[in-house]
Amino acid sequence: MELITHHTRANELYQSKQYTQSLTAYQQAIKIYQTQNQWQKVWQCNNRIVQCYTQNAAFTQALALAKKNLELCCQKRYSLPDFVICKAATQRLIAQIFSKTFHYDKATKAFEQVLKTYLQHTDQYFSEAAQVYNALGNLHLKKLAYSTAFEYHQKALTLLQQHLNTANKATLQPMIAQTYNSIGMTYGEQGDFDTAIGYYQKSLKLKIRTFGNSEHADLAAPYNNIGINYYLKGEYETAQKYLLKAIEIRERVMGKGFHTVAGFYNNLAHIYLDKKEYQLSLKYFNAALHIRQKKQGLKNPLVAQSYIFLGNVYTALKQPEQALKYYHKSLYINSKQRLVPLDQLKLAHFTHHRFLFEALGKLSTLMHGQALTQAKQVELINTLAFIKNNVALLDAYIRTLYNKKDKIIFNKQLTLFCTQAIDILYQMAKLAPARRQLYQNEAFYFAERNKASVLSASLAEVDARRFANIPTDLLSQEQVLRQKVHFYNRKLLKSTGKQQQAYLNTSFETKRKYEQFVQRLEKDYPQYYHLKYKRRVASIKDVQQVIQPHEALLQYITGPTRSYVFVITQQDAHLIAIAPTKKLLPTIKAYYRKLQGGYPIGEFSQASNQAYQVLMAPLQPYLSQKTRLTVIPDWRLAKLPLSALITQLPRQTGLLTYSQLQYLIKDYEINCHYSASIWVKRPKTCAVKSLDFVAFAPFSEGTGKVLTTRFMSNALPASKIEVNTVLNMFKQEKMFAQAYLSEEASKNSFLAKSSKARIVHIASHSIYDRTNEKLARIYFSKNRKNGKEEDNYLLTGDIYNLRLCADLVVLSSCESGLGKSYKGEGMMSLTRSFLYAGARNIVFSLWRVNDRHTKNLMIRFYKAIVQQKMGFAQALQQAKQEIIAQQKHLHPKDWSGFAIVGH
Repeated sequence: MELITHHTRANELYQSKQYTQSLTAYQQAIKIYQTQNQWQKVWQCNNRIVQCYTQNAAFTQALALAKKNLELCCQKRYSLPDFVICKAATQRLIAQIFSKTFHYDKATKAFEQVLKTYLQHTDQYFSEAAQVYNALGNLHLKKLAYSTAFEYHQKALTLLQQHLNTANKATLQPMIAQTYNSIGMTYGEQGDFDTAIGYYQKSLKLKIRTFGNSEHADLAAPYNNIGINYYLKGEYETAQKYLLKAIEIRERVMGKGFHTVAGFYNNLAHIYLDKKEYQLSLKYFNAALHIRQKKQGLKNPLVAQSYIFLGNVYTALKQPEQALKYYHKSLYINSKQRLVPLDQLKLAHFTHHRFLFEALGKLSTLMHGQALTQAKQVELINTLAFIKNNVALLDAYIRTLYNKKDKIIFNKQLTLFCTQAIDILYQMAKLAPARRQLYQNEAFYFAERNKASVLSASLAEVDARRFANIPTDLLSQEQVLRQKVHFYNRKLLKSTGKQQQAYLNTSFETKRKYEQFVQRLEKDYPQYYHLKYKRRVASIKDVQQVIQPHEALLQYITGPTRSYVFVITQQDAHLIAIAPTKKLLPTIKAYYRKLQGGYPIGEFSQASNQAYQVLMAPLQPYLSQKTRLTVIPDWRLAKLPLSALITQLPRQTGLLTYSQLQYLIKDYEINCHYSASIWVKRPKTCAVKSLDFVAFAPFSEGTGKVLTTRFMSNALPASKIEVNTVLNMFKQEKMFAQAYLSEEASKNSFLAKSSKARIVHIASHSIYDRTNEKLARIYFSKNRKNGKEEDNYLLTGDIYNLRLCADLVVLSSCESGLGKSYKGEGMMSLTRSFLYAGARNIVFSLWRVNDRHTKNLMIRFYKAIVQQKMGFAQALQQAKQEIIAQQKHLHPKDWSGFAIVGH
């Protein structure tokens, strides 16, 4: 009776979150179980005590007992009904301790080992497997691998939902709620606060439904998470309401000094900081710090995070010396060893890399600001050395991420450091004009280091596979796995319900196999690793060796302090400062809106000339006798058509026609690219192809009202004229050309012919999906196979897996150059995917283009290529010039929507 009382009481105390009292009761129960040789019960109680220690942040005691209990488990294995599962349960607790003590690699390996055991008994232990999937997702989230984290949480959710029934609802619903919470975190970390709040609300509602009590302890977390995301949206009053509710629940149940309350205090303090209520902010940040120091020790990464937050307050208070002191404290607390000079830091020196990069970012911003203000060469040099080391640290960390989307998101931090380095070098060049060229060369490295780095790495990976002496059979395995990953990704995008769940499972497992395979290649073939990760960043000299005498390369870098343009010609290079981002953006947005929106000549010309004044006018002294511009835009500039910029504002607009405006395209042929490094490394011209030209016009038949190539219900009769006219041009020149119209222009026809052609032309519909960049697509005619209608489109992922060798791909369709834009990386568009697939030049559209005007532009474009033997950028320039001259009243939106990327 005494035994039952102790064990039952211990369980009740544990369920009510009274961990210290629960621990004592379990210890009393263990003494009696040991005398009775009930070793499974001893093992169970020990596991619970480990959990009590863990909940109270007593991780040293927890780990020691867990290891002891694992030994007990192995010693008494014949006394345990299912030894393997019991062992896995204790190993899982050890993995959780590793996770909470920031040993993420150890935790990942331990969880993966436990997962294998549970997956061998999935029918019985599916909930345990789901919890391990969630734990692995949380680990990837802590390592800033957001996309991978989402996949693990989605896997957990699918597993739990598949097994949910009336009998197990009370057990599984809290797990599902926790999974919703975890998925919300992946969205919130990436800045999608509304979607995050939606998942947190689902978690909260499910927990309330399960517990039937809005004051239950488990409700504190979703209240907190909803609050912090409202804060990040800038909705402070709503945020404060949720956060105070979370604090009230957590303190009432767990006590004011409980260690997780510290995180809630920090979130509330952030609201006060943004509201400039600095004393309240300091009050709550300090309260959180004291709890963390008391509960988790003075040398704990969470303490390091608290020092960052305190530094942020003093930065806002304009007390930089005090702020610097706290940021340095953060580094010291987070460091595993004696802190070395800031320009000699290594990843291995630190326990928590996320807090490391947060501290470095804050330190860098403060030091950068002070160095520019003081304008002393010594301070500038020291700050630059620190920033260089930060870039090296980020490079090393990004190599640990396998998902390209995660790398792209993480590059935001890299952008900050690279822009700051350029600011410093620009100032150093002003102070020491004799060393201007040296400093400019170094600045160009940082400008280019931040341009399309993931795309450059992807292209380097293709080369690495070719030149690293990897056996053919392994390359074939890699290709098959890569294609399988894309196949299941594609299925996921268009499936729903149970079918989607099945594809989620298969996709998840395939991605993990592919990642593991690539990791083995990197380990077994060092040359592959070296070629894959040693990115060759182009120098100014590299650019000058390939640039033509009549050409200039313009590299744009937008930044908060200043924006810049590198102007590089065959003989010289200049770094020109232009307006910072906050002044630049309103001007270029107004220009884009009034161009793309077809505004009247007066409003358009005013906006266009203002954009010209900030983007191009400062560069004109260095463009004398140049007729070709290759532009490497930055972020928001990527979708801006420079061709319609007006170089000189007309004195009066009343009697003017659009053709009389002085457009930039009248002076220059304009080519663009993602980065100078990719532009310089020009892919070899393909060997003689069996086709000079192949065209596809799947919507060329039919009549009716045709306004734009955007609307999928519309035929594109003008595309038939467009394609047939161009086809005849090639044939007249005795070239091999083919055209596929209407139902013959199928996806299968494209896949069969595109790899054999020098020029590929697609006159069709395309869609840029604003909610999911993976859904960008270009359409072909509908196809039937075995009586079933097949997909008639190519997604960006399909195009990435093509192997083209085309000198030119023309995407004569809507929005083919648009996609979600990432700072430094550029737009994730159809254009980018064709470049990766092997096309040397791509003509693309920036908005919804008119079918009839597109036809007129394309016919002139090809006439210049085929009959006048012009280069592609020059041909596009001439086509636009002819349309301007011949159609005097045509708004520039109808000819400037197409641009070219290439060489």
